[in-house]
Amino acid sequence: MSETIKNPESVQKPSVAEDKFVDPIRKPVIGSVFVLLFVALVPVWPLSGDWWQVPAWAVFALFASILLSVFTAYVILRIWHDPIDMLRENDHQ
Repeated sequence: MSETIKNPESVQKPSVAEDKFVDPIRKPVIGSVFVLLFVALVPVWPLSGDWWQVPAWAVFALFASILLSVFTAYVILRIWHDPIDMLRENDHQ
């Protein structure tokens, strides 16, 4: 059975934390760094020779992979602020 709302003012409205939330990928700097790091992973760059007895393209791709992982962890831990987590922090204060 459906219930009708007798008092529309009692409906929970989105909080300020939800209104301020911006997905990190929507920030141009973060999106640009992700695109740059993903492009760096593709082994099409004209790198010749060996670095530490390993093909240069493989070492470059490995470093790009490590940078991508570190940057992703940084974004998740420092920049990403989930609205639900913000609400929980506000409730505890």
